[in-house]
Amino acid sequence: MSPPLSSPTCPPELLHVSGVLAVVICGLVTTRFGPRVLGSDARIQAVAFWEVASYLLNGALFILVGIQLPAAVRALTSVSLAQAALAACAVSVAVIGTRLLWFYSVPYLVRSWTDVISGGSAVSPPLSACRWRGRGCAEPFRRPRR
Repeated sequence: MSPPLSSPTCPPELLHVSGVLAVVICGLVTTRFGPRVLGSDARIQAVAFWEVASYLLNGALFILVGIQLPAAVRALTSVSLAQAALAACAVSVAVIGTRLLWFYSVPYLVRSWTDVISGGSAVSPPLSACRWRGRGCAEPFRRPRR
């Protein structure tokens, strides 16, 4: 079911093409033709697998960050711990502010742009609420829900 360029029998390096692009193409082809080839049971099992994989990858990431944090704090030589904590707070405020600005401005801009293009005849979905729960760092590895 995978495209020929990403199969183990024909690695992309032998054909002098990008391995990353071969994997991207494999993902696009699988997403496009997967529902026709795979049954509903396999799709349900795949969603469950990616839920568990995402959970495990996020857990492993937080463990690795926790292991590295004491060494990173000890290695602070150019700034004091208080200055580093202040910088971390400033970054957190900037991220939260950007998130609020994004969630409370972009949906309205997209809706108004859609209304301008369609002449006001398009049916827009309701605006989504801001989610404070993070999706995790391993979230890009999960397949989207349908």
